[in-house]
Amino acid sequence: IMQLYLITILLLLYQICLINSYGINSINFKYNSIIKTITQAVAKSSMSLLLLVSSPMITQADQIDQSPQVSLYFGVGCFWHVQHEFISWERELLSRSDDQLSSIVGYAGGLDKTDPVCYHNLQFIGDYGRKGYAEAIELKLPADKIVDFTKKYISLYGSDLERPDKGDRGPEYRSVLGIPKGVNNEYYPLIKKTIEASGLKAIEGKGNDPDTLFKKQIWIMDSESFPFKQGEIYHQFHDGFMPGEQYPEK
Repeated sequence: IMQLYLITILLLLYQICLINSYGINSINFKYNSIIKTITQAVAKSSMSLLLLVSSPMITQADQIDQSPQVSLYFGVGCFWHVQHEFISWERELLSRSDDQLSSIVGYAGGLDKTDPVCYHNLQFIGDYGRKGYAEAIELKLPADKIVDFTKKYISLYGSDLERPDKGDRGPEYRSVLGIPKGVNNEYYPLIKKTIEASGLKAIEGKGNDPDTLFKKQIWIMDSESFPFKQGEIYHQFHDGFMPGEQYPEK
């Protein structure tokens, strides 16, 4: 770009000399055409440079997104606890730093796809329970880590194969596992095998499914047909209900 600027400046100076020597009408139009072409090239190059400079810097989190990733969601009871555990597993299994963490809380599994989808509120605006959604977390994983994270997810269940927070009742707290194409995903046979090896059952979800408490089952959702809806900022990185699940103030 700097070379083009230099060439343009030299040609402009040469054009000025021609004007001073012979008058503006005597200048060969060939030179004008050259100057115009180079000036346009400089303008385009300058715009590219401006876009490069003005674009946000690529962070480590962005670099994660550039590698082959699969978005999945998991739910079993209150999403505060689930997010806290998945964040720890992102660090443990994927060596992710704070700015690379992808686990966010939200809602999934509802038939009503319209926005907004919100937590319970007095106005009943977009109430996720009324819309048939369950609390869940979504994260991005390398495909070859799906089974490892499924095993970790199963570890959230107690020795009785039930969710730890049995006080939370209703379909909002049902167990869900969402993957692209659901039971037709290429990794589903391995996921199903992992789930059933624990004593739990993997059953295809149809949306607005009932609670799974005391049924020892997980609804397998097609995340394309039943997309994840991100939850409110208030619920992100919220202290969990289990001991040691308090996030640092900073």
